[in-house]
Amino acid sequence: MAMAVVGWSKVMKINDSPNGMLNSYTLLLMLLYFLIRVGEIQLIPIDVPLDLVPDPEYQPPAVEDTDLERLGQLVIWFFHFYTHEFKWDHDVVSIRAHTMLTRRDKGWLVAPLAVEDPYEIHLNTARNVKQHKSRLIKGHFEQTAMALAQGKLPNGLVGKKGTKKEWTMKTLPFETGRGKLESEVSAPDGAPPHGAGDSPGLDRAELARIAGLLLVTNFDNRMVKRKELQR
Repeated sequence: MAMAVVGWSKVMKINDSPNGMLNSYTLLLMLLYFLIRVGEIQLIPIDVPLDLVPDPEYQPPAVEDTDLERLGQLVIWFFHFYTHEFKWDHDVVSIRAHTMLTRRDKGWLVAPLAVEDPYEIHLNTARNVKQHKSRLIKGHFEQTAMALAQGKLPNGLVGKKGTKKEWTMKTLPFETGRGKLESEVSAPDGAPPHGAGDSPGLDRAELARIAGLLLVTNFDNRMVKRKELQR
């Protein structure tokens, strides 16, 4: 999921910190914050020294052992969260705080996005984001959230490469019906509302399963290529 989000940001050309955009570290903190907020992972113990945390060898999960629908739903909810739930002009992304932090709490009232570095809490990892660039960043989050809410998978989210100009809201080439977006799975706080539209596309459960499968397959392919390069 992390590789998908970072890959998406590069296709959208919003992962470019020297030019006033985001960086991969900030995006990963945003992803972790979202996963904590929806209860998918526990609060991360930042006070544990990094050299004491074991670095387990990567073992790719078998596709059949992965909850594909859940994985796909989390991707959908991630973009919904930063489009409709997270208040960019008020909230602070923090993966260490036990309570929600505001910009006023941190004294970060100028930067268009506030993301706390968990190891140097006085630093805003998004401090390089420019005001006019933040509107572009939010626009891409909104476009992607809208596409997913309509049962469509945008290019760049599941490993497809291309330029910003080439990215379009395309439905997947599967036999699907014209169904309203009604999920059979209960959604946590921050999830998209049911019945978000009736545009042609996949129903939510089907979209989530296919998105999850594509994410897992793409991730495994990248890990295999990385191991081949290391030989």
